[in-house]
Amino acid sequence: STLSAIIFLLITFFVQAQNNKIDSLKNELSVHTKSDTTKVILLHELANAYLEKDSSKTMVYLEESQALAQIINYERGFARALFTKGTFELSKSNYNGAIELLGKSEALYSKLNSEEVRAECFFKIGIAYYNQFKFEKSVTYLKKSNALYNNISQTRKTIKGLKFKG
Repeated sequence: STLSAIIFLLITFFVQAQNNKIDSLKNELSVHTKSDTTKVILLHELANAYLEKDSSKTMVYLEESQALAQIINYERGFARALFTKGTFELSKSNYNGAIELLGKSEALYSKLNSEEVRAECFFKIGIAYYNQFKFEKSVTYLKKSNALYNNISQTRKTIKGLKFKG
């Protein structure tokens, strides 16, 4: 049918786009030999590109990104690697691992004043506890997440209001 053909073409296009992105990132990485924040970001992007495709390669690139971030003392890159690893563990139903990694990531993002990512960490920890049937802990973390999101939303509204008063 026509619908099947369209779905097949869309899937083919998506797979080709992912392969192009991976090839492009690998090429950038091979050219960028300096151990700096750019390399950490490239490694992390490569890990994300493999996320749906090859979980072992995802972890290899995340480990490399995290290790380099630690060596060059790039806290945001280190926190981002922990966050992505925690999200990955959550998707694999390794809830304890997810809680540990996301908790470490949240602590770093707290130091970096990244409220939005902290809210995401709390949300995902809440989901992990929910999936373990630990509903009280789940609600605690979901409330923390909600409070941060509300604070962020209120701050954005205030900024918009100030822009219009101009």
